[in-house]
Amino acid sequence: MRVEAEVSSPKLIAVDARCLNRVHVRGIGKVLTSIIEHSSDKVQWLLFGDRPDLPFHAPKVPHLEVVLFDQKGYRLNAWEQWALPLRVSRSGADLLLCPANSAPLWQPCPTVAILHDTIAWQNEKGILKSAFFKQHILPHAFKRAAAIVTISKSSKDDILERWPELSPKLTTIPNGVDDIHLQQFSDEMQHAPAIETTIRQPYVLYFGGGIARKRFEWALQVFLQTKSSGLRLVACGIDETAALKFAEQIPATHRERVVFPGYVTETKLRDLYQHASGALYPTLYEGFGLPIIEAHAAGIPIVHGCGGSLAELAGPLSVVLDDFARELWIDAVEAMIRAKPTDIMASKAREYASEFCWSNAAEHYMRVFAAAIQPERTLVAAG
Repeated sequence: MRVEAEVSSPKLIAVDARCLNRVHVRGIGKVLTSIIEHSSDKVQWLLFGDRPDLPFHAPKVPHLEVVLFDQKGYRLNAWEQWALPLRVSRSGADLLLCPANSAPLWQPCPTVAILHDTIAWQNEKGILKSAFFKQHILPHAFKRAAAIVTISKSSKDDILERWPELSPKLTTIPNGVDDIHLQQFSDEMQHAPAIETTIRQPYVLYFGGGIARKRFEWALQVFLQTKSSGLRLVACGIDETAALKFAEQIPATHRERVVFPGYVTETKLRDLYQHASGALYPTLYEGFGLPIIEAHAAGIPIVHGCGGSLAELAGPLSVVLDDFARELWIDAVEAMIRAKPTDIMASKAREYASEFCWSNAAEHYMRVFAAAIQPERTLVAAG
């Protein structure tokens, strides 16, 4: 379902679309794609990328142009801070959308920035240039923007704690879940074997990737201490290099029980959810914990902590535990194996997940875009 644009909505939206100009599209790129594909067909999109040597994953909409160009001066953020605004100014765009926690200081037209979280500002380590850019240039760019969108109440609180002056222009629009996860499953799909022949049931899923705060090592130790010797762990979001490193930490007698599927499409991801006994999501902080919603869409339990947005997204099949209560995490995994959720609970979980649809989110984004090009209008938060 697409959102029909109001008369006052922007006709041409330029986008910093570097998140789509990569080998694989990941979180922020998926968010941008969903916003564009669920917005009005009347909007024209002008998407800019910085890597002509890499693929560009263009959203499937009728009125879209892609411009790829590189720019010297990477260390000075020249592409974002100078070259992109120059191209936008020449394009006649009504609005510039910056979806990835950043924005140019020079804004030749009203600019909307999506600030997913403040993780980049919580880690003060890095070279002097990077620290100066994060602490001085980007905050000024956000202050100049016509609107800032964030994706959860916890992210909103973090942003306002750091930059209270952004309050009048800050709007909260929760992310949606990909439509494919909300589709009803036929009996044939529910009883089909797992998509990968190397993945035998029962298995639990891990989500989060390989960076420290995602805590794959924690999930691995919880898994290895369960009493079910036939259980497998499917670790999603971990690239090949990191998978090889983690594999070395797994005792030889258990290595075949841990599967690293690498990058998977949304269709394969949905199938992995559908055949899983449950999911582990031990991350310490997320701006928006999408796997919680996806697990509910599949009707399976998910164990997670309460950092960042995780507590506010907890649903009927969430098992919310202290981040470091290992024995409780082990017990929760074993409970997943012993019994599936009842049909009533699975139905409630899917109903909960359906509240996070991209059609609703896109409608809120279009309202923000319309207000951004008419400063006298007041932004209305989605939650």
